[in-house]
Parts: sequence; structure tokens; C-alpha cells
Amino acid sequence: MSAAAAPDREVRNRLGMRLTWVPPGVFWMGSPEGEPGREDQERRHEVELTHGFHLGVHEVTVGQFRQFVAASGYRTDAERDGKGSYGANVATATIELDGACTWATPGFEQSDDHPVVHVSWHDTQAFCRWLHDHEGQPYRLPTEAQWEYACRAGASMAYAYGD
Repeated sequence: MSAAAAPDREVRNRLGMRLTWVPPGVFWMGSPEGEPGREDQERRHEVELTHGFHLGVHEVTVGQFRQFVAASGYRTDAERDGKGSYGANVATATIELDGACTWATPGFEQSDDHPVVHVSWHDTQAFCRWLHDHEGQPYRLPTEAQWEYACRAGASMAYAYGD
């Protein structure tokens, strides 16, 4: 009987997305009582992730999302409904719904290396389905527990920079 092969520590797909292996483990999720800014739903509890997973090293970029849109003809929720997304109104110093504000026209300058913005959950699901079809591997968003586990990276501080 042979042991299962260890997954690659880092993989890169055809879009150039880098994904790193996050091993299974146990961690404390949520915030301890008395932590400044703690909300009621942040009750601290132990979580065990029994399976490891690959997680993107960086956010999906504008360039990667652009490849998806060009190949699939996909239109985001903000483009389809004509309502756009929320953007800054400099004149009133407020954030408001703007029909011209979409992933392709976010209201500020972006290059293909910047993270894509103004995409909905539905848009991310369509992107993940396209990646699955394109790459032949399953893609999905991480669960809340997977995301917090990866972000904590073994630390127990309130913030990445400390308490």
C-alpha cells in the first residue's frame, strides 16, 4: 500500500493564476470576547478543516477576468441590469449606485494586473464555471472558514499586523 502523493505546493493555471496549497488543520475562528470591534456573530470557536485546498495567491486580476469575458461573451450583473455598481461620487463625497460603474469601467484607472472589482457573487460563480470548463479542474470560492484559516496563517492576532 502506498501513501497518497502530496499535492503540489504551488500550481499555475493557463491564465497565469498562482494557487498555493493550504494543508488541513485546526484553528480558532471568530473573535474572543472583549476584542475591540467584535460583533455578536464572531463568537470564537474551534474549527477543523479535514481537507487541504489550493487557494489563489492573489485576487483575480482585471486581465484574467477580461480573458473570461472575451472567451465566453459573459456580461456581469452590473452590465446586464444597467444599474452598474457602487462608486465614489467625488462631488458629494458619497458612495452611490452608478450605471456607468462596472468591472471594465470602475471609476478609477486600472491595469490588467489590478484586482477585478465590481463583480457579484453570480459573476464569480460564472467565472469559476468557465475556469472549470477551461482547465478541467474544479474551481470555487473558499468557504468562510477556509478563508479565515488561510488569512490567519497560524496567528491568533486580531489583525494581520497585530492586536
